[in-house]
Amino acid sequence: MENESTETTTSVLASPRPVAPREATIVDGREVTFEWRPVEGTEAYRLQVARDTAFKTVVFEQDVPADTTALTVADFFPMDEQTYFWRILAQNENGWSRGDRVESFVSGTPEDVQQHIRTPDQDESYGPVTELVRSASRMVSEQLAEEDGDRLEKEREIGVAYEGVPSGQILAIAVSILFAVGIIVIILFQWTNITEAAVRQASAAQSEYTLLRETEAQANQKLSGYEVLDEEAGTYRIPIDQAMNLMANEAYEQGGRDYSPEAPFVQRAPSSAEQ
Repeated sequence: MENESTETTTSVLASPRPVAPREATIVDGREVTFEWRPVEGTEAYRLQVARDTAFKTVVFEQDVPADTTALTVADFFPMDEQTYFWRILAQNENGWSRGDRVESFVSGTPEDVQQHIRTPDQDESYGPVTELVRSASRMVSEQLAEEDGDRLEKEREIGVAYEGVPSGQILAIAVSILFAVGIIVIILFQWTNITEAAVRQASAAQSEYTLLRETEAQANQKLSGYEVLDEEAGTYRIPIDQAMNLMANEAYEQGGRDYSPEAPFVQRAPSSAEQ
């Protein structure tokens, strides 16, 4: 099994990579199985599930042994088609990983799962194809009946009884059937291609939207959160608004009297032209 490498810049482990469920896939909320790739040197894992990508509202959290890469949670998530975000943290002697790899899923009913994996044309009729075949069959039958009527009338006139079906009629029926089958195959092939393209496009759009939400969540977390970047060097990350206030205060203190909250008013003596 493939192992994720640890980070080289810090002693904290890299976050495990989620395997399933991913990209807002609809799953059966009665029993959700989370899978992830192992990280070498891990002493324990922690599964976290939240309503938001920043994990401010954690609804489920459980520690997992280091030799486990999957966890099934039964009868916990409501089947209300809500989107959840989940991640796996890895722990070693230096603490927990950052948890920067986030995936999502939608908790639904078994019917929702079946509807999600079913292609659109499985529940649809074949539209005009069926009517086309029926019309072709009716046309052939009417034509044969008309020809048979004329032939029987002529046979009665000359006193000859006709038996059997001519080969021309059999060939016409076979050609009509083959033509109708060919039309059905072509239409079904084109419809399948269009459906598959639509499904792929929808999946790609969903994947891009999920990636965008994860990127926004990570950016907001960095701009509004606290984090120790280098404890030995005394480097920390603080919210951007506090950082701007600190910079403004330091600039004011370093400037001394060069900065004044008020501008002095100097009255100018009128010139001779103004008098």
